[in-house]
Amino acid sequence: DVSMAGLSEFGHIVSAATKAIQETFNPKHVFVGRYGVMPGNLLHLHIVPIYGWLEERIDTDPRYSFLSVLADGANGLRYDAADYLLYTWRELVERAEICGIDPVDINDAVKKLVSCIDLDSIA
Repeated sequence: DVSMAGLSEFGHIVSAATKAIQETFNPKHVFVGRYGVMPGNLLHLHIVPIYGWLEERIDTDPRYSFLSVLADGANGLRYDAADYLLYTWRELVERAEICGIDPVDINDAVKKLVSCIDLDSIA
């Protein structure tokens, strides 16, 4: 039940956040997934930066070998947004303690991103 004005404002915020991630962390691609579209769920999104090392992890994880069969390699991507989100959520978020990646300092990351966002342009 989000109004057109609300969705428009949300779009500006998503655009600013995506641009800040691209400029700050220089990923290969950035995917955005919108959730909370079911009645009673809060509108939210996942912004997933895609790096070469993420593709390599998926490529070498035998549990996800089925994804290479589904992928079409369009736009220079080995996988599509759903594949990246599945792997990222299952392996790097739910299994963060054992995934082998050093934890990110969230406060540091937010400070870097906020410094790139022109808040006046989305207000």
